Amino acid sequence: MNLNLNKRHTALLAAMMFSAAPLVGCGGSDDVVQPVAPKASVSAVSFKDMPADAGSIQSVTVTNTDSTAKAFNVAVTSTSQTGAFHVIDNSCASSVPAGQTCAISVVFFPAATLTSYSANLAISPLDEPTAVTTVALTGNTTSEAQPIQTCAAGLVYVSSWGVCLIAG
Repeated sequence: MNLNLNKRHTALLAAMMFSAAPLVGCGGSDDVVQPVAPKASVSAVSFKDMPADAGSIQSVTVTNTDSTAKAFNVAVTSTSQTGAFHVIDNSCASSVPAGQTCAISVVFFPAATLTSYSANLAISPLDEPTAVTTVALTGNTTSEAQPIQTCAAGLVYVSSWGVCLIAG
């Protein structure tokens, strides 16, 4: 194989092989495709004050703002005492068509009395983990006595629904 490379081709080939920067366009364009973050229906969720060992559920609607179907990763991330917040339903984990919505349900289940809780709900496309949308989560406990409700191991009582649900 005979390759005839002039100085321009050699410089271009060297730049492509050894450059840490991503290659963009063919005509010197700076068109770099940025990841598209999903859009949440709210930027913050404040749960109603709850007695210790009781739960309250809130939902966040997420819109897939990308032009292709996406599945989304959802995690409660730390700010303070994140153990009080749990994702209990996530319809965003399966493919969500472009422009369509899905829902994430979060339960606030505080364990200690007279304490403020906060965390973040991080939502990102599975294939673009850097395109994160964050929803702030906050809640407080009260000193109000909670009626005794017994749930099986691994379940939490959600007083707003009057049922036991899977924790975590």
